[in-house]
Amino acid sequence: MSSDEQLDELLDRYRYSEVEDTWWSECIINQFLEDQEKANIWIDKKSITWEVGVRGGCATFVAAPYSFERYFNDHWDKEDYPWVRRLLDACGEFDVDASLTRYSRDACPESLSVVIDNPSLEDYIDMEDPLVEMCFDEWQREYELELERIEDEIKDHMIDLMHELHKQLEGEYEYLLSDQAVYDFLEAHELLPEQQEDAA
Repeated sequence: MSSDEQLDELLDRYRYSEVEDTWWSECIINQFLEDQEKANIWIDKKSITWEVGVRGGCATFVAAPYSFERYFNDHWDKEDYPWVRRLLDACGEFDVDASLTRYSRDACPESLSVVIDNPSLEDYIDMEDPLVEMCFDEWQREYELELERIEDEIKDHMIDLMHELHKQLEGEYEYLLSDQAVYDFLEAHELLPEQQEDAA
């Protein structure tokens, strides 16, 4: 068997040696979580699953802003959401949870929910005022519409985050299966034909 044939055989034999380990995906996921934490996004690491070799993978993904107020200020103009801004000023924070289930990079998630535990409008305005009583239903509708728009934008953001994570994981997976990566693995472990000959 020629040296080239020996090398090809070794490349095929050790093709999956690196990807079968989880160190590489753990590194990517940990760095991703660290980057998102700096950007005010908490992601439950235990909720992330990924199937190597499946385009896009599958995931259960649970996330939330550490601070909705900071998230709000970072992403939206307060003039576009006057009622949300007013209630944020009054109560300080909203609780927000977002989750994606079985997300594929090339398809819509099977389920995607955003839950905003928001304060009630009537708790922060004077309901005994005749003008308030007359306008309340309209104000309530405006408030609910603002929340719906925010929920939709959070959903889009969560999907973008999963696109980003899966792109990184798949890119590394494909690289680790490449001839160059497998060759480097063989060289590092002194498994190349010429290394074996030198050792003999």
